[in-house]
Amino acid sequence: MPGKYIDKIKQHCELEGIEIPSGFGRNSPSRLVAIDLDKTPPRLVALTWFKHADLVHYLRTNGNGRRFRLLDFKDRVELTFNCQSSLERGNAF
Repeated sequence: MPGKYIDKIKQHCELEGIEIPSGFGRNSPSRLVAIDLDKTPPRLVALTWFKHADLVHYLRTNGNGRRFRLLDFKDRVELTFNCQSSLERGNAF
């Protein structure tokens, strides 16, 4: 199933007008993605994550006040970072 994430992520980005970086897909993408909303157009972060804790670590160390849209492609839900140590489930996408 993980091999299918790349197609789902690319299709979603194309439909939403989200820029896909050239390095995306070199490694097999995982279920969790971040989209940098401070870029114009919004840009997919080339890294993807399997565990919530790894994505939280990325946001805490690299977020620097930037705005991100966080998506879980396994459960098809948007996630919200509480600026502490966890992600909260949001609406389906």
